Amino acid sequence: MGSTTTTLSQQATQIQQLTSDLTAVQADFSTVTTGIAGLQSQITTLQATIQQLQNAAGGDNLSPATEAALTAAVTQADAAKASADQLAADFPAPATPSAKSST
Repeated sequence: MGSTTTTLSQQATQIQQLTSDLTAVQADFSTVTTGIAGLQSQITTLQATIQQLQNAAGGDNLSPATEAALTAAVTQADAAKASADQLAADFPAPATPSAKSST
């Protein structure tokens, strides 16, 4: 009877750990979701900036303000790409779990 109690106790501990792990995964997923939303916002802003720059670049020479906007857009785009690359590196697809044997 003692070994059954130990087994049930171990199972309860495993279930508590699993619950804790899943709560942590949910928190991580929330953080990633927020990061993706921020990145999407940056991309939308950059797309609008690119459109404005294309409209402003009609002549041979860019005005100092347009050049400054272009430099800022390139910097933002580099930062957005770095963020996207980091998200991809930090968020690999989970491995497919194998079924545990009940024996």
